[in-house]
Amino acid sequence: MAKRLIMTGWGLPEYAPAAAMLLRCAFKCTAEVMGVSQRHLPIALKKCEETCSEVYVLGVGLSKEPKAIAAELRKLKESGVKVWWISGCAIPSEVAVEFMLKDGSSVFDRTVIVEGDLFLAVQKAFPRQISAKDVETFRRFAAGRVKGSSEEGQYRRLFQAADWKHKNDREMEYYPRAIFSLASGVKYANIEPALIAVVDYYGKWGNRQLIGSSPHMEEVRRLANLAAECDDPAARVLITGPSGTGKETVAQLIHRKSKSRENGAFLTFNCACTTESLFESKLFGSVRGAFTDSRDSLGLFETAANGTLFLDEVADLNFYMQGQLLRVLQDGDYLKVGESVPRKVQNVRVITATNKDLVQLVNEGRFREDLYYRLNVIQIRMKSLADRPEDIPEIARAIWYRETGKELSREQRNALVQYDFPGNARELENMLLYARVMKITDFTALVEYWKRENKGLRHESAHEPDACDDDSLDAVITRHVHRVADRYKGHSLREIAQRLGRAENTVREWLKKPIKN
Repeated sequence: MAKRLIMTGWGLPEYAPAAAMLLRCAFKCTAEVMGVSQRHLPIALKKCEETCSEVYVLGVGLSKEPKAIAAELRKLKESGVKVWWISGCAIPSEVAVEFMLKDGSSVFDRTVIVEGDLFLAVQKAFPRQISAKDVETFRRFAAGRVKGSSEEGQYRRLFQAADWKHKNDREMEYYPRAIFSLASGVKYANIEPALIAVVDYYGKWGNRQLIGSSPHMEEVRRLANLAAECDDPAARVLITGPSGTGKETVAQLIHRKSKSRENGAFLTFNCACTTESLFESKLFGSVRGAFTDSRDSLGLFETAANGTLFLDEVADLNFYMQGQLLRVLQDGDYLKVGESVPRKVQNVRVITATNKDLVQLVNEGRFREDLYYRLNVIQIRMKSLADRPEDIPEIARAIWYRETGKELSREQRNALVQYDFPGNARELENMLLYARVMKITDFTALVEYWKRENKGLRHESAHEPDACDDDSLDAVITRHVHRVADRYKGHSLREIAQRLGRAENTVREWLKKPIKN
């Protein structure tokens, strides 16, 4: 039997309550609902040809895939499927012609637009069924405080949680179920347990989002899901890429999607901010009396039992610490500081990340090759925003809405894409926070200002070699000798000289020379 379908958008607070208003007031909860993005609208429309009699596209934009959307709409029109487009903004002028038939009529059976107000647009489409009181009732669910205890605030948090599950885990079923609960008049206290579980899950993990629909980000999600399905702690994951690209977020995603680990601890440790003694006590723990003022303490490997240990900036470990990490990964046991009897690692999955090229470091003798292979069972490479600019508007939109509760205009999104954000999502967030504080709405001027203010910064790259102005042989040797000495810090001069294949006196003289940049 052909069905009536409401397609509503993701992300904006009015989408879900406006769909619930249409579902209850106009259709008496007899229609089906689905969430859909601009990018996936053509695919969703294609599936309607044999299953739907009426389709109501609610608030979803048309500018991303206009040709593909228009092609599917023409097919639906030929098949006798009625399609309405109800929106709070007009069809962009640059793509409007795509949605016209040869006789000048629209590919939509009806287009209803009320600029800036999706609720009034829905009421305008069904004036007999939807009253002004209905509009005000459902509008409150788009404006409720998320952290409040009111019915509106709790439902709004539910919609956010369902939207988050879609964006991060590609689980789409909770969003329409949440909309149907509101449309049916179900009090939040009485909604189904599965939706309550989604809200609780969002409360635990919703501080991080893996945002982006580019092919690269879809591949990252695919690899993360495959890694999560493998429960073997030996299947370690190495995440590489520039800072600010979301490496820790990917690690957290793998942990969340690992069914046997999601209830275990997810612990993080920054390898760039440690010393040899601190490294051992933090990772392996210590016993009372091991050193001055020491007490019995649990190490991260012990605390992360049946969970995940995320080691960030792993390339910054020196050779001694690399050896300590290799031993515990290779042998599966460790020694607490002050103990002589080893303890077994209890089912800990290690995920590591770095913004440096580990292969280059291995070739230069700065990172242990055997440790590299232990860490690099599954590798996920994160690209910079400059390599996936199509993700910039989506990330910016999420940040801006979180900070202001407002949507970015098309002009603002287009302006942001004109900058490559060498600092990646972290720099994008910084720029938008600046815009909020300074009350800037002209993002074209904002981007130009940002370029001028930050042009002197040297941004890191995942594979950029060390920069140096002095490439003379003398300067190169000096840098290399100092680098080797730093790598074997704590070792005797004799050992360092043996590593370099030179006499101790020669090495001593080189170490006296300052490093020239």
